Amino acid sequence: MTVETAKERSTKTFKQITAGLSLRWETVQWEAVREMVRELIESLAIAAILTTFILLFVARSFVVDGSSMYPTLENRQRLLVEVISYRFREPKRGEIIVFNQEDHRRLIKRIIGLPNDMVEIRDRVVYINGSPLDEAFIAENAYSDYGPVFIPGGHYFVLGDNRNNSDDSRDSVGFLAKNLIIGRTVARFWPITKLSIFKIPESYRE
Repeated sequence: MTVETAKERSTKTFKQITAGLSLRWETVQWEAVREMVRELIESLAIAAILTTFILLFVARSFVVDGSSMYPTLENRQRLLVEVISYRFREPKRGEIIVFNQEDHRRLIKRIIGLPNDMVEIRDRVVYINGSPLDEAFIAENAYSDYGPVFIPGGHYFVLGDNRNNSDDSRDSVGFLAKNLIIGRTVARFWPITKLSIFKIPESYRE
């Protein structure tokens, strides 16, 4: 028969206590990890749902293809196009829009003429209802004259800012029906150095 000394009993008790504390500490750690993982998964799920909602009902990403909107937009830049405002109001002159074509192309141009406007390009100047537009932001004015033409109701006249290198309402696009418009370009988010919000040029505001 062995007899434990007081020192041995104290050592044994201390080891039991520390073992219990270690076990409880590991349990607390794993519970904290599980809670963090659960919160992360919930956050990612909420973010995915919000992103899907935004992309389906509020805004879409669009990649510029070509140089027809130069110098305002350049090839391969990425844009945010909101798709909801035209459900509640009419498009405005000067807004940059993305729209469908019957040949399944998606184009981006600027609205120049509104329904029932008279549009003419004469001596390198665009006229709306007989009044010239001040378009200092474009690189060069159109070389060729056009019109005058009357825009029918429910349709719009669109031009690329690169007037001499753009397929627009002067060519295959023709008068653009409102139901073909996807949405309004509100921002450029790539490249990050070109991050910007688009506003209607002052000369187009009525």
